[in-house]
Amino acid sequence: MKKLLMIISCLLVIATTYAQTGADAPASLWSTNTTVPQSRLEILDSKADEYLLPTANCFCVISSQDLIGVAHSSSNDICLDLTADLNVHYTEVFPQKDANRQDCANKCGDYILHNVQNNPTKMQQLANCFCAKGVGNGTEIRGYGGVGTKEYRQAQTLGHLTNTPAVNTTTCTCPASWLSNSSNQNGGVTTDGKCKRKVCGPIATTSLPPNGTAISTWGFTWGNEIWEYGSVANGGKPNCITVTTSPKVCKIQ
Repeated sequence: MKKLLMIISCLLVIATTYAQTGADAPASLWSTNTTVPQSRLEILDSKADEYLLPTANCFCVISSQDLIGVAHSSSNDICLDLTADLNVHYTEVFPQKDANRQDCANKCGDYILHNVQNNPTKMQQLANCFCAKGVGNGTEIRGYGGVGTKEYRQAQTLGHLTNTPAVNTTTCTCPASWLSNSSNQNGGVTTDGKCKRKVCGPIATTSLPPNGTAISTWGFTWGNEIWEYGSVANGGKPNCITVTTSPKVCKIQ
């Protein structure tokens, strides 16, 4: 058995040499009664399982990063790995050759086009993934194909990510008999979230603190008067309503 393995190993070395030089292997090298194929590579490809030739997978991923020229590896910026779905691999003497790398990129691009881009549900799921990762608005989303340990090639452009947060507007209105702290209007809109009313004054004294002197967080002085801020306890808490004026947008287009 050991001798047989040594013979096969030697034949592979000789065959590879003929394949690289473009010359045909002598017929006597393989058989004494069969026609020898024109290319030694054809023989090796047809007997891949017998000779245990190397295999390289075609990786197909969708990322927010530019992976052109980057060797295959796991990346946090990959939101969809379609390698298993594509299920393409190359088993031959040189599985990572240029022709296979281009073939992988082409097959990956076609798969993305027909199975992702033409599927609104999958496109939205993909967008949600990138938005959840905090990928910036306007980032280009692309698919890449790569063979084995070789660098990725661009396979498909899916579009640009729109990732904009919701815009909310909050309006706070003071209760009747309470003045808006920002406009001094009775029951008016307060832009600083505070309502106020006078509780004491005028005070008969000439030693007055500066206007707006805080009395803890409870209130303040103004001239010879004392004012309190509204709260839940005294019934002066403003009524605040928040409405969404522009919804969150997350999509690839």
